[in-house]
Amino acid sequence: MNTVRKLLQTNSQEIKEKLDQAYTSIAFFQNNRALEDAKAKMTQHIIEVTILLDQFKPYIPEYKQRYFDIVMNHKQLGLSTRDLIMSFDRMVFELHTRLEKNLSNHQELQAWSPLMREILDGRRQITGNSIKHESDASQFVTSGLSVVSGCVKAHVAIIEDMEDLKNIYSGCIIASRMTTPDFMIAIHKISGIITEQGGRLCHAAILAREYNIPCIVGCGTFINQLTENEVLILDADNGIVLR
Repeated sequence: MNTVRKLLQTNSQEIKEKLDQAYTSIAFFQNNRALEDAKAKMTQHIIEVTILLDQFKPYIPEYKQRYFDIVMNHKQLGLSTRDLIMSFDRMVFELHTRLEKNLSNHQELQAWSPLMREILDGRRQITGNSIKHESDASQFVTSGLSVVSGCVKAHVAIIEDMEDLKNIYSGCIIASRMTTPDFMIAIHKISGIITEQGGRLCHAAILAREYNIPCIVGCGTFINQLTENEVLILDADNGIVLR
């Protein structure tokens, strides 16, 4: 049995627990920034799980390994809290993407990728709102878990792949299956976020809390109901979307 497989079998539960701790502490800090202890615990949990994940660093492209180094050396680099959070989430995203696409000739990767995918997927499980709303059928679009409150009325940009990111314009609401770190290039144009997948620890939730953007996640399938550029009302106070 190869070394990587042995390491994963030994550490898989610890990795899962530490990853959950890290993302839970990020969410807690983003909602309680005045608490110095919240920042310290978040940083500690991020570093702990990064140390555990470092064993898989050689299996992603070398130029993307820098995210591990940025997180581990955040103090020396003078990284802001926001940059630490975003760099850590990007690191996890790159590792997850590598596993999802199986872009490797390493036999070791094939051995541990299914279990690691399951572990890394744990933070973005669908947790949509199951409450049925009695709104007028012609008005109601979808509902989900509100992670940042607020109410926005704006045109919607539907993002189904990377090419669609160019369609994001100032003040729009974005509707996507989920977000990735690539959405950062347009973050200052976005007035609201709606996703089909995700929970309070997913990337969209982290992004929304960090930039204070009204956001509803885990809405289930709804994008096929939308028309590009139509006007939506994102009511994140109540976790619903109307047209």
